[in-house]
Amino acid sequence: TLGRDLLLSDTHGAVLRVDTNGRVLARWTLPERLFGGISVAPDGKTIYALAATRVYRIDPATGAINSWPLSAPTTALGDPYQAILALDAHRIAITNLGLHRLDLYTPDGTSLGAWGKHGIWPGEFQQVGSLARDAHGQVYVCDFDGRVVQRFSPSGKINALYWSPDDDEVD
Repeated sequence: TLGRDLLLSDTHGAVLRVDTNGRVLARWTLPERLFGGISVAPDGKTIYALAATRVYRIDPATGAINSWPLSAPTTALGDPYQAILALDAHRIAITNLGLHRLDLYTPDGTSLGAWGKHGIWPGEFQQVGSLARDAHGQVYVCDFDGRVVQRFSPSGKINALYWSPDDDEVD
């Protein structure tokens, strides 16, 4: 959301700002398809949109759009980047399915390292998925294969696990 407005994206590269009555207030069209979602910086000053090979930054006040390239995949997975989350005004997290981690970047695309690695222990991921942030800056990471949601502090320390019951009896 951006204030009380909702942001939507589609696979054709459009990002829409819609009010609570469904009226389109703004539309930004990007030069490529989006499939990895969008995220708003906590201060509301930047919208980030994830494409296959780039991150787009939209200034909702001026409509200015710029972008930076993501690193080329280093694994056999062709499109490893699936979800994006603005952690704060200085850091963006992007899921990297190929390397089983969250890649961290500055708003201009400078790499800040990563959270996690492949594994089954707390702080590790089997298939990192969706991302969320709460009002306190805690980051929630869904691991689809591990059937767990891990909560990280704003500094990247794991501080909670939420897991689903084992349902092997019905598999």
